[in-house]
Formats: sequence, structure tokens, C-alpha cells
Amino acid sequence: METSFPDGLAKRHGNARSRSGGTLRLLPLAGLAAIAAVGLSGLLGGGGPTTVETSSGATKLSVETPHILRSGEYFQRRIEVVAGVPTTDLSIAVGKDLLNGFTVNSTVPEPESQSFEHGSYVLSFGAVDAGQRIVLQSQLQTNPNKFGRAAGEIVVRDGDTELARLPLSIMVLP
Repeated sequence: METSFPDGLAKRHGNARSRSGGTLRLLPLAGLAAIAAVGLSGLLGGGGPTTVETSSGATKLSVETPHILRSGEYFQRRIEVVAGVPTTDLSIAVGKDLLNGFTVNSTVPEPESQSFEHGSYVLSFGAVDAGQRIVLQSQLQTNPNKFGRAAGEIVVRDGDTELARLPLSIMVLP
């Protein structure tokens, strides 16, 4: 008994290997798998945050933030300071390039005062005891027109005395 095919189709249409060798049919699937692998690797943004830290004397400064972001992405930046000595006016200065082009949705805890001095946004926390820990957590979003490298420094001060300094660089991809 002979198999009948719908109009316009013949037995030769069912044998795809005879036309493409079978390998060409796998190329789109391999291309899609490669795109997915690169996306999941975090090389194009969306990877987890990394922590950088420094110690100067007894004062410790650490910053946890993603280093590769995508335009429009929401992210969290966590700045932690452990005062090594008693301070009368502890402040955290964030370089303007680390905030320009980003929308700050929230920052906790609220500092006693905020100002802009010498190219940095300064958050002042007042007197802090030795060993006291301040954790500043900010929710931010990359503005859609932000693209390229954002680099600057985060500096911890007691009044005019610098206690710790940490350079930070973030790449924003489209």
C-alpha cells in the first residue's frame, strides 16, 4: 500500500537530510544557545554585586555594588563603614560621577545632613563611637541615557580628616 501525501507534497519533501545534511538545521539552535550562555554569564550586565574594601588605620570601608549594569536597571549599593576611632563628625563622600546619571530611589539610614562639597555628595552622620558600624544602603536605577564608565571615589572623613578612601568604577551598557 502506497502512502498518500497532501497536495503539493511528495515523499522527497519528508527527507530533509538529503537537502541540508542535517547539520545546518542545528546552527540556529547552537546560535540561540550561545546567545543565552553569554547573557547568563553576566558579561553583558545583570551579574551579581561584588564587594571591594579598604582599611586605613582602624577604619574599614567596604562597598557592595554591581560593576556592570544595563541602562534602566535597578540595583542596590551598600556602603559599610566601621569606625576605628571615635569621631565627632563622620561623613561619607560619594564622587559625583558615581551618582550622576543614576536615580536614587531611597537611602537608609537618613544622614543628619547632606551637602555637595569639592565634587562629592557628602552624607554626614555626626558623632560615632569607635567600633560602631554604619551601613548605608541605597536603591538606585540607571537612567536610560546613561552609557559608559562611571568612576569616582568614596571617602570617609571625620570633619576634614580623611579616614579611608576607595576608588570605584561601574560600566553601564546599553
